[in-house]
Amino acid sequence: MNLSTARSERRAKEVGIRKAIGSSRSQITFQMLGESVATAFFAFLFAILIDLVLLPYFNTLANKSIEFPWGNVVFWLLGLVFIFLTGIIAGTYPAFYLSGFKPIKVLKGISSSGNSSSAPRKILVVFQFAVSVGLIIGTIIVFRQVRFTKNRPAGYDFNGLITLNIHSESLVTHFDALRKDLIGTGMVEELAESSSPSTDVRNHYIRFNWRGKDPNEVPVLGVIFVTPEFGKTMKWELKNGRDFSRDFPSNSDAIILNESAVALTGLKSPIGDRIEMSGMNKTIIGVIKDMVMESPYQKPSPTLFILDSGELKYITIRISRNFPVSQSIARIREVFKTYDPGSPFDFAFVDQEFGKKFPDEERIGRLAFFLRSLPFLFPV
Repeated sequence: MNLSTARSERRAKEVGIRKAIGSSRSQITFQMLGESVATAFFAFLFAILIDLVLLPYFNTLANKSIEFPWGNVVFWLLGLVFIFLTGIIAGTYPAFYLSGFKPIKVLKGISSSGNSSSAPRKILVVFQFAVSVGLIIGTIIVFRQVRFTKNRPAGYDFNGLITLNIHSESLVTHFDALRKDLIGTGMVEELAESSSPSTDVRNHYIRFNWRGKDPNEVPVLGVIFVTPEFGKTMKWELKNGRDFSRDFPSNSDAIILNESAVALTGLKSPIGDRIEMSGMNKTIIGVIKDMVMESPYQKPSPTLFILDSGELKYITIRISRNFPVSQSIARIREVFKTYDPGSPFDFAFVDQEFGKKFPDEERIGRLAFFLRSLPFLFPV
């Protein structure tokens, strides 16, 4: 509509001459509508050509596997209907606008009937750029939201951390020797075992009791079983109390709570208090800041950390920054093969695992950036 009405000045004399030699308004209207439908048809063919060229790139951008439906009869029928409707809708106003020109006026060079004649075109232009501005605002919001979430304090330092599954009991049995050998290489700062990976909480329990707890409440807490070096490996932030340590023989019944767990219990001074878990009493020795281990868009779940060697399934390693990462990984693999030669050395970088929590948002951001650029690439 915008293009047709903008070109009306160039076609004004054509319309005037056609009317002067006897063409009726309906003939000119149908001519303009036919031109609009023909334009929509060729635009459809051009769109198919663009689709064939850009579809592989779009599938990569959107992480999809869309294929062009060459053999789908319904698609082609709907395409023809879409062409016709698009041509009619797009050409209706220009057709009636152009066919309404007065022959005498246009042949004298007066084709405009006043400011009101360009009002629909102005409205369409304003609407187009309003949509563009809306897309720009939406793109900025998506990017800022993803950036904010990525830069949100995680409560621990995941840079330089790698994690791997425990495939063999020999790693648990000989963990102390494994730890000593790895640290002895100088390429590992610290390592620990746990029942959950660094970016998730796999176990949740409901059988808890503590001082002042409402007997009618059934709280759900995440539970992670760890070895004493877990906090040092993760570099979590201790708020109150102390960390786990092999120097304290009483560690066997010690637990550490995160801030959300303390808020759930309502304990004002939790250090030294006891929590009953499945009939066993545990003593709170420390409180840490919440760690973002699950969804980065939600508040961390109440979680407590317990020393236990019976539920350990993962090893987290903090690599020294004094050596190239590839060199450190190769040396760590050699040490692991010494204790577990039959299992694969499958590891993952924790920062990359954390980044996998944002694929949808990043795709939306890239698509929004592309879409909001279209009105400026093809302005009307």
